[in-house]
Amino acid sequence: MTAVHKRANAKRAAIDRELPYQVALPEHLCCMENYTVIRDFCGRFARRIETTRVTAIWPNNTRLELRLHCFENRKDAEEFADHFEGEHFNPRKDRGEGAERGICRCTGT
Repeated sequence: MTAVHKRANAKRAAIDRELPYQVALPEHLCCMENYTVIRDFCGRFARRIETTRVTAIWPNNTRLELRLHCFENRKDAEEFADHFEGEHFNPRKDRGEGAERGICRCTGT
């Protein structure tokens, strides 16, 4: 494992540990003018917010890139999810391990 991968893994682990309340939005909804709307909305929270990415894969092999918005407390995450219609993401249950760390295996449609 290279030093770059070690730093990236350490950063992901720190985010999961320090910001456990995560909300997933499709990546294509988090760019351009929507990025500004999301950034301005998140400005109301006093605590820091980080983002990271994960790939959602369904049994029929459909893939979707998701951006995870990570919060320190549940109240902020719920407010964000309600406003943007995001899905709550549990990093301990929903994210793969090892080589599948950046993958979320989904069920249903």
